[in-house]
Amino acid sequence: MIESDADRVAALTTQLGYPVDRETLLARLRDVRASAADEVLVATDTHDAAIGWIHVARLALLEASDLACINGLVIDE
Repeated sequence: MIESDADRVAALTTQLGYPVDRETLLARLRDVRASAADEVLVATDTHDAAIGWIHVARLALLEASDLACINGLVIDE
């Protein structure tokens, strides 16, 4: 995700049921990105507009190999 996606990603997050403004979303993104185990990926349409996002995190477990945990996923209605 790049900063120019923030308005659209905030709108998608609100669509998911979690109202958020651009600045709050960017602050959260900085926190997520501070972890080497987390990443936020954005899907775009043919005009390069964000139409969805996914937040994935590495989950380290004793009983299994590393796993990827989906912490959030939204696709535009």
